[in-house]
Amino acid sequence: MIHDYALRRFRSGWLGGFAAFLFVIACSVAQAQTCPPDPGGGYRITGLDYTGGNTTNLYPQSVPAGQSGVGQATIGRLQAATAVASVYASNVVTIRPVLTNGKTGSVALYYKTLNFRDAPNAVLRIYQGTTATGTPAVTINASNASSFPGTSFTYAGPVTVQFVSPTPGTTGNFDIVMRYSTGDQVFDSSFGRKVAAWTDFIQANSYTFVDDHRGTPLGSTYSDNWNPISIAYFDANKKFVSADMSYCVDSDYHNVGSGFGDYPGKTNFTSYINYDIDRSGTVDGTDQLKMARLGWYLANVSVPLTELRGVQNNVWSIVNYGYGGGSETAVPSLPSPAEPTFSITAPASVVSGKPAAFTVNFANSGSGANRLKLIVPAGVTIGTVTGATYSGGFLNFASASGTATIQATSASVQTAQLQVQYAETGYWNVNVKVYHPCDNGATEPRQDFVGASQGAVLYPHREASVTWTAPSPLTCANGYYFLDNGTSLYRITSGDTRSFITTVSGDLNAMGYSPIDNFLWGYNRATNQVFKLGSDGAEYYTIPNLPAPVSSTSTTVGTVDLNGYLYLYQPNTTQYFTIDVNPARGTYLQLVDPIASYTAKSGAPWGTATTARNISDWAFNPNNGLIQAVINGAGPDAYYVMQLNPVTGVSTLSGTAVSGGSITAAPTSEVIDSQYFNSNGNLMVYLSAFWYEINLSTNIATRVSTTKAPISFGNDAASCVQAIPLTSFVCSPVYYQVETDKLYSYDDTGARSLVANLSGNLNAIGYSTVDNLLWGYDNASAQVFQLGANGVMQRFTIPNMPAATQPDGYSVGTVSTTGYLYLYEKGAASYITIDISPSRAATYLKIVDPTASFAAKAAAPWGTALSGGAVGISDWAYNAADSRIYALTDGSSATPYQVFQLNPLTGATTLLPGQVNGGGIQTSGQNFGSAFIDANGSFKVFGNTTGYLYQVNIATKMATQVTTVANPSASSDGAFCPQASSALPVTLVNFTATAEQASVNLNWTTASEINNSGFEIQRSANTNQWKSLGFVKSNVASGNTQLRQTYRFTDSAPLDGTNYYRLRQVDLDGNSSHSPVRSVSIENALTRITVYPNPVRDRLTVKGLSGLETIEVQDLSGRSVAQSRNEAGQSEKTVPVRSLLNGMYIITIHTLDGKSVSHKMVKTN
Repeated sequence: MIHDYALRRFRSGWLGGFAAFLFVIACSVAQAQTCPPDPGGGYRITGLDYTGGNTTNLYPQSVPAGQSGVGQATIGRLQAATAVASVYASNVVTIRPVLTNGKTGSVALYYKTLNFRDAPNAVLRIYQGTTATGTPAVTINASNASSFPGTSFTYAGPVTVQFVSPTPGTTGNFDIVMRYSTGDQVFDSSFGRKVAAWTDFIQANSYTFVDDHRGTPLGSTYSDNWNPISIAYFDANKKFVSADMSYCVDSDYHNVGSGFGDYPGKTNFTSYINYDIDRSGTVDGTDQLKMARLGWYLANVSVPLTELRGVQNNVWSIVNYGYGGGSETAVPSLPSPAEPTFSITAPASVVSGKPAAFTVNFANSGSGANRLKLIVPAGVTIGTVTGATYSGGFLNFASASGTATIQATSASVQTAQLQVQYAETGYWNVNVKVYHPCDNGATEPRQDFVGASQGAVLYPHREASVTWTAPSPLTCANGYYFLDNGTSLYRITSGDTRSFITTVSGDLNAMGYSPIDNFLWGYNRATNQVFKLGSDGAEYYTIPNLPAPVSSTSTTVGTVDLNGYLYLYQPNTTQYFTIDVNPARGTYLQLVDPIASYTAKSGAPWGTATTARNISDWAFNPNNGLIQAVINGAGPDAYYVMQLNPVTGVSTLSGTAVSGGSITAAPTSEVIDSQYFNSNGNLMVYLSAFWYEINLSTNIATRVSTTKAPISFGNDAASCVQAIPLTSFVCSPVYYQVETDKLYSYDDTGARSLVANLSGNLNAIGYSTVDNLLWGYDNASAQVFQLGANGVMQRFTIPNMPAATQPDGYSVGTVSTTGYLYLYEKGAASYITIDISPSRAATYLKIVDPTASFAAKAAAPWGTALSGGAVGISDWAYNAADSRIYALTDGSSATPYQVFQLNPLTGATTLLPGQVNGGGIQTSGQNFGSAFIDANGSFKVFGNTTGYLYQVNIATKMATQVTTVANPSASSDGAFCPQASSALPVTLVNFTATAEQASVNLNWTTASEINNSGFEIQRSANTNQWKSLGFVKSNVASGNTQLRQTYRFTDSAPLDGTNYYRLRQVDLDGNSSHSPVRSVSIENALTRITVYPNPVRDRLTVKGLSGLETIEVQDLSGRSVAQSRNEAGQSEKTVPVRSLLNGMYIITIHTLDGKSVSHKMVKTN
């Protein structure tokens, strides 16, 4: 950085009438072409850039200390001139010789001009320190000022200069000029310089200022015999490191008053840079070489400065116009050849993971080695090099010129610089500048001075930068992505047709598609890193503590789930590794533990234990939350479907092997190394150069490839397939039953059909009328599941869900019409209640307490105690008619064949006396794994041993065999839609309850009606006791219609808190059935009532009413002074109060149900 200072002189009359000024002038005499960090680069000038054009009082002002990276010797000037008017009191400036290495240097003050003129009372004081306190080291006034000019003083540490003028003074002028310099050692006399040698007077690690002024009388002509002046830095061994060298510029002697510059660096001039040292018209290697020789000379000579007069003459020969270059021979030759010509270029940007091509051009004009050193930044790797050989960090060229191309790659996003150096022995790091000072009208020719200093880098160098950018995401659409041979990415949309996307470096495999960021994530076997692959390249990440593969030749298996977790596995090993690849989480790019809610792994084992399987790829099934794969044909379990619960590590096999499409005819030596799920929810596998589509409901494979097109070993595939939406069941008179991993439907004959093949150990199901889906519990994964009619399943981990302690796990379950799942373990003393209605966001998928208005459980015990203790049942069913849960105790229990009743809101249980018998229900002491309450309110159970469905008459304890087809089952569970009826008189399309201010609107629609009398509207606070609110007749007098009918009822006075509503549909013959229950939360209506204005003058407004309230105004004695009644449907009422006397009153609002709320009111005029 170069400072150009133009210092104007101030003469009498220039600024007459203005305040006096003190200027701090600092000049930089020789700066490096580059500004290397301290200590290189000579010295810099720190100070204030005042040109004299300011019109404000700039005095006092502090001279800054050495700055970080800059703190070297400084030189400058203090000047106060022109009018003394208004300059009085204390004005202070401090000079601080503080260096960046922590040392405190010295200050040399040179008194140039001290002319008090018309300020006879002014005083100039010099203090050692940073404040103008204590006894001054020097006091100067009008009486002794004449003895100081031309003298200099040296002080250790900071110096404070104080200018005091006790009175404003009259008109007139004064002129004070002081020069200063700072450093570690200051020599300001010719004698001091002449008797010292370099190693005698310098200090280790010091900045030294050498004043070569020889005491020439003021006003004399310029002396050609003056020697150089230097500010130099020396290291701990007193070895020269860098220097700024100038030549005395003592030409401005005509104006002794303010502009005379007989002190180093203080002459008045405007500097500019000329790099053309030899005035050839161009800046070339000759100029650099000349200054390099000068720097080398300063660095290597050991003679005293007094004997270096020849240096001055030689430098003049180099830099002054009119001198020839022959005088160069007087300067010793450098020990190195001339600097070669070389360059390096690169593209501006490239995708991370892909190589950037750097081009190096080299031309060696000297006799040095034909090589360049390559400086490679962190995170960048060097690949192929052409045009030169790359060895030991050097590019070696075959001849004195050549061009090399370097392929460099960064695995991550960054901007990095590749540098080439001519790293040969020699003093290559010399920076040069030439200054031409302007002599302000002097008659002498301009005098040049030269600065030479050491650079930050030891060798001639060139560099080029490249920005490695993040790859672009892929597109989530139909089709899939195929990675061939670990290096080429293709997109395949149908059949065998594929389109090329990009190439990558490494050996990539085990990939899965992340819907979080639309990138493919997988494993780079070449580097034991995880990759992130986009449409134009890849990034690579090292995962802490990720073990290296067990076998370097074995393939790696990988997939990504919908939440952004990458699962890696090697065939036939007993653990898999889970890596978080979702950047939104704090565990991003760390190994996590899926068993511990995906928290970061803190120690070994770094994987999750599982069963060893002979698989070559696997795929995450978004429809059931499991990882699935077809096992290779060689070895045990060939062609069976493996399914892994990634949350638990539990791995199971399908009931049958995959068959069809000639898939099993493939050679067993070939592996199924690409597997993914398509948009139909089927598993796609690649085997023996053909693609097969496998329906996991049947495990039947269909070959979909049209031609056999072998793809190289090590391929992998992944697809962007979101979970197929769950299809709702139709609420109809159908029984649903699960047997471990299969869902069946059947009717009253016992004939049943397979709905879907499932995964896991499913049980405890119930039918939810909230979403028309089946809910239950998977004991294999310890999760609640949600099951659709299309066989699609979602699993949910319930916070704080207690682990099963009984042999059968959570095998008992049912769902209430209000959307609560009740789970029970046979033989346990409590049951678990889980909210499965998404309309209650605060408690959805949480354990709740039915005894506390279904509030979320905050602590153990997490279950609700059964009042009668443990009971031996295998299933139970919710009865919407009385909000109770029913079961038949197992034949193997301590109390067999008895009807069990539970109030789920309280935990109260009843075991009805007497055993149920009849219809062969007590055959072989069987258990009852499925229980139902059908649409007619009948209680039915399924006998596991006989395989028959029985209807139980609770009142008579008699059972009747319903079905004729036997389906024995060791493990079953059932569910039935509580709305369903085999002969529904009314088809209810929808039924809603909506809060509107202080009322609730009930709306329902029927698609058809048979023999319908109408609907009784019932309300409950707890679903136990129901109150009739009214009756709405059928829109059709006959009660029969096939047209859509709509109905509406308003509850104008709902209860505070949660209100439960249901419809009791009544036939013309008196039979009835109940609708599903709907709930609405109502805040206390009275809390919404506001009264304003307050104070009031004429009319008082009461707002927030719900209708038919009575408003009463009372004085403080309790006397009623005004009354008003609100009309039905009005939410606001105005009460006239103008006639009331001023004072305080009580306003009370009474509702029809006896509630009231009061407000204070102030009446004013």
